[in-house]
Amino acid sequence: MPVTHFQGDLECLDMRPGPGRGRMGLVPHDAPGTFDEAAAWRSLGACLETFADVLTTGRMPDPPPFDQPHATSTGELGWG
Repeated sequence: MPVTHFQGDLECLDMRPGPGRGRMGLVPHDAPGTFDEAAAWRSLGACLETFADVLTTGRMPDPPPFDQPHATSTGELGWG
């Protein structure tokens, strides 16, 4: 199930039955999708938790899992 869209790529939830159900994987616009350990979040909650931590602390994990989010001067969400 698609969750996010950026420059033609999708992050999707794996809804297939089994132990990987609920993890997030990447489906690039120019390659097959993957839900392997290196490219997948264990859950949508884990992704949102990391995102919230970056917004509140300003510290990105290493390696960065997404572009740097930040609040703009008008209170909107910005990236990069």
